[in-house]
Amino acid sequence: MLRVHAHRILDAVGEARAEMMELNLASMPELCVAMIDDLDATVTPGRIWRLSELYPSCVFTVGSGQSDSLTGALLHREADIIVTAEAPDDPTTYERFPLLHEPYVMVTAPGLLRGKDEPLQTLLRAPFVHFDQTMPMGRAIDRHLRRVRLTTPQRFTFNSVRSLFAMVEECRCWAIATPLSLLDSKRFGDQLDVDIVGQRFTATVVEQPIYDPANERVKA
Repeated sequence: MLRVHAHRILDAVGEARAEMMELNLASMPELCVAMIDDLDATVTPGRIWRLSELYPSCVFTVGSGQSDSLTGALLHREADIIVTAEAPDDPTTYERFPLLHEPYVMVTAPGLLRGKDEPLQTLLRAPFVHFDQTMPMGRAIDRHLRRVRLTTPQRFTFNSVRSLFAMVEECRCWAIATPLSLLDSKRFGDQLDVDIVGQRFTATVVEQPIYDPANERVKA
């Protein structure tokens, strides 16, 4: 299931990147691009290479990080374009191009729930691994848990996606994450059990360039 969904995500991102290809870069000597770290090893290299072929005179500086740090980079003009899950709210200064919506998924240790007569009780007895509250995904997941009135002890908290998945796999735990984060951590994709949390609990990834009518620094 995860592999099929991952390919759908990549297809959606690939199609949406066409927006980026149409940017007016001919007169720009340098373009600073900041990508959400869930994409840095899967989508970013190929798309930047494609841009370099389209605009051979442009120099590309590419960074990756968590969504909130990318938003800060855009706000401080340290990046011309960001791809992020948490974009600035001011529509007069920044243009926003939604790239994809993806459902959050429940990630469990292999076989943790398989064949269990009471899977919910088994799940609640297993340790839950949190994403750190400094991460937008961590805050969104905790809001969802409060909304469904599910209390999970704050015993294990990680700010590294790969470390969190390793903890889930090796220590018989469970967590909530996104398919993109699993896609980026390829070695765990076939070693964890994955199920969709709910169709209404989703994450959105957007592309957001600076929009400056005065100098048209980046114009979509």
